[in-house]
Amino acid sequence: MNSIRQRLYVYLTVSLFLVWLVLLVSAIVVSRHFVIQQFDARLKETSGQVRILSREIIDVLQYTRFGGPDDITHELVNPTPMQIYRHGILVIQSRGAPSFPFPAGTGFKDVVIDGEQWRALYEYDSDYDTWVINGQRLSELHEPLYTFVFEIIWPIFVALPVVFLCIYVSVRSGTALFKNVTQEIQSRAHDKLDLIATDTVPLEIKPLIVALNDLLVRLDSALTSERRFTDNAAHELRTPLAALKTEVQVARRGARSEETVEMLDRILVRVKSAAHLVTQLLDLSRVNPNAVESRFHRTNLQHIVIDVLSEMADCALDRNIDLSIGDDGHHFIVGQDGLLSVLVRNLVDNAIKYTPSGGRVSVQVADCDDGVALVVADSGPGISDEVRESIYDPFFRGPKTQVAGSGLGMSIVKRIADLHKATVTLTNLKSSEGFEVRIIF
Repeated sequence: MNSIRQRLYVYLTVSLFLVWLVLLVSAIVVSRHFVIQQFDARLKETSGQVRILSREIIDVLQYTRFGGPDDITHELVNPTPMQIYRHGILVIQSRGAPSFPFPAGTGFKDVVIDGEQWRALYEYDSDYDTWVINGQRLSELHEPLYTFVFEIIWPIFVALPVVFLCIYVSVRSGTALFKNVTQEIQSRAHDKLDLIATDTVPLEIKPLIVALNDLLVRLDSALTSERRFTDNAAHELRTPLAALKTEVQVARRGARSEETVEMLDRILVRVKSAAHLVTQLLDLSRVNPNAVESRFHRTNLQHIVIDVLSEMADCALDRNIDLSIGDDGHHFIVGQDGLLSVLVRNLVDNAIKYTPSGGRVSVQVADCDDGVALVVADSGPGISDEVRESIYDPFFRGPKTQVAGSGLGMSIVKRIADLHKATVTLTNLKSSEGFEVRIIF
């Protein structure tokens, strides 16, 4: 049971049940003691009356004066079962009274007669050498005992639903503070590392939030250092790579053998690939929310797409790819022009790379119910479900990919889309072979 709320419900409910059980047992014990006291008081009162009555009866009968037999027993009609012994012989017994055991001492005693429990009071009258025994069945205690216990317990029974409701409301309202903190953290973007406010959090989790804030500070520092290193390294690599590319191109023009030309072409491909990687690393380092959100403004996405396609037209022609754009129009969104250009360039670059020669790549910008949609579709092979799960990971490349690249393109696209609060949808086209990326701003 990992839920604090469930644990509180269980602990409080069990505790309440145990308290209620203790109260019930205590009520039964106290009630039984009280009822027995009342029971004994009634027996005591009845016994006193019987003792006085027995003296009068014995004086009238004058057993010893008339020489009557000592074993004569007289029955009296009395609501309370009783017996009177004189000189150790039963002389008076109420009608229906049981045969109480002969007394071994005075006071109240619990006795069993014919399988029934009785409460009996034994009293001795020394003036007449008389024992007076008065008793009642203990079963007659049950009704007043149950009545008394019920009068004590029923308010608790009535209060139980109210108490359970109070527990439920209290636990729910108390743990709602935890839920608020959780929702605040869950609603954050992955790159938002602002500290969590500790003013309104419960004291019980404040140390956890403080530790989490400390982790966020260290994480922000590490990411800043990483971006700074990537930016510096990319800048340092760009110049020598550009010079190397120029030198290779010059050497290729002066090469005299086909073998040398082929070798220089392979070197040139590698240099271009390295230069492309450096460009993507620079693009990745620029995707910093704290640095670009303040530069967002209303911009025409259609114009950005046209500019990017103009730059990449030669690349499409070299691969014999039909690169097209939808109808011209004005489709405005709020964003940063430079990052949007990087996003479109990476999408189109991927589409051209993975589309076979003679294929087609189409780009379209259109208004939709949810905003403005940017759609890049190609006639390439599409992607598998296995690749789809990891396609946004930096430097990820599919296991069967034969196309040269760094694996940063879709990672950059996703980060820029998230920065613009846009949604990215990847679809393998069913009507024909191909792949589509749809981004809704």
